[in-house]
Amino acid sequence: MITRNLARFMCTDDAVTTNVDDILDTTLANVYVKDKTGLYLDCNHNMSSAIKMQIDDVKGKIDTDLMWREQAPVLMRNDAQIIEQNKVKTFIEPVQLDSGPLYYLSRKAPLRTRDGKLIGIVGISFQIDSDISLLTALQETIPFMTPNIIENAQLPIRNLNNQLTAKQIDCLYYLVKGMTIKQIGQQLNLSPRTVEDHLNAAKNKLHCHNRAELIAAALQIPLIRNQL
Repeated sequence: MITRNLARFMCTDDAVTTNVDDILDTTLANVYVKDKTGLYLDCNHNMSSAIKMQIDDVKGKIDTDLMWREQAPVLMRNDAQIIEQNKVKTFIEPVQLDSGPLYYLSRKAPLRTRDGKLIGIVGISFQIDSDISLLTALQETIPFMTPNIIENAQLPIRNLNNQLTAKQIDCLYYLVKGMTIKQIGQQLNLSPRTVEDHLNAAKNKLHCHNRAELIAAALQIPLIRNQL
């Protein structure tokens, strides 16, 4: 259980953490612990369920081994900031799961032993694009925040009613890279007509009126921009 493992990592008293163990294991957020090299030491049930792996199978893995491997460089770079700067930071992190692209508000902190030795990071990540009230609050608050309070603070420009599919994201990515419809189809093994359908669906969901607006909107999506 994650809190008892945290206690072991930090050499604290198990009795202090046992009572909150079930809360962390069932909370609707991803809770995880990594060492300084990025290896997962533990995670809660919510995270293991999201990535469709058993907790014991997650341990010893790094982000490139998990479902969001394409976004792993961004996640690992954020973790490295925590280690290098030795301070708590907040990020908005896009990841790709089987259900499509998701956005998480992640709070990450240095993990230290009782004697202060830095041994890794501990993080908690809340999915924000499935919680309209949270997303709205962030959209209203971020413009007034002190710069750098939240890293990568570009919020998803969509909500539950207009989610882009993984194929739509892929087509937009290659469109932004300057590929033609035919080239995108060859890259994704899709017919030109299917590519057009995906791009038109994305255009409607993003409320764009032409190709130029669609490219501009796609560039605001962290999942696309961070891979360019």
